[in-house]
Amino acid sequence: ITILKGVTIGRGSVIAAGAIVTKSCPPYSIIGGVPAKVLKYRFTIEETLQHEAILYPPEQRLTREQLEQSRQ
Repeated sequence: ITILKGVTIGRGSVIAAGAIVTKSCPPYSIIGGVPAKVLKYRFTIEETLQHEAILYPPEQRLTREQLEQSRQ
């Protein structure tokens, strides 16, 4: 895996072996390729919100709006 300077990997994302990540990645995405791109998302937005509710306190959770915006 190669991640260029200044790139942010979103929370819960998975990066494939051998990927070259040139752009920031949204949360809970599966990233792969050269250059890397989003292949799919690990969960639906509803499942992600449930996951966040279990793992994080309210002030640290991602909101529906943040998730929808990151997937555009």
